[in-house]
Amino acid sequence: MKELRNRLQFSQQQMALLLGVSRSALALYENGHRSLPTHALIKAGELELLSKQKRAKSNRAVTPAKEQDLAQYREVTAQLEQLASNTASDITRTERELARMQELHECLVKRLEVIDLLTVQDTPVFSKQLVEQLKQDTLIAMAACCPARQLLMEHKLLVLKSAKKTALQLCNRKKR
Repeated sequence: MKELRNRLQFSQQQMALLLGVSRSALALYENGHRSLPTHALIKAGELELLSKQKRAKSNRAVTPAKEQDLAQYREVTAQLEQLASNTASDITRTERELARMQELHECLVKRLEVIDLLTVQDTPVFSKQLVEQLKQDTLIAMAACCPARQLLMEHKLLVLKSAKKTALQLCNRKKR
């Protein structure tokens, strides 16, 4: 009886209710100290038969619970595929932004070198104030694409690539 109850995932109280006996009577029966009344034995036999039919059906058919699990799995897989697709777009955009930052930084470094030459050479052609303003503007522009910012952008790129790879791995896990 205990094996049947456990197989059906019922507590002693639930099984006792189904059989029409008290929980304590069921416990005594399960421990071999008492026998169940005939009506309870008939109900137990019906439950055993239903349990066998359920096992035979579950081996052949998709149950509503399995259908729901499958539907949820498909939905989550679709969401993961969408995430991978969106992440691919983010990766492309981030790669372009990183390349732009690197290129801009190189240009600004070259500009700063020229400005520094203008600062060192005392030429009356260029106003010191103008040269200093160009230097300040260049330094401010460099802050937006400095190596530290580029490093953060590379980190973001690695995180995006990892997220895409993980999403695709999860999508392909059950397809195998």
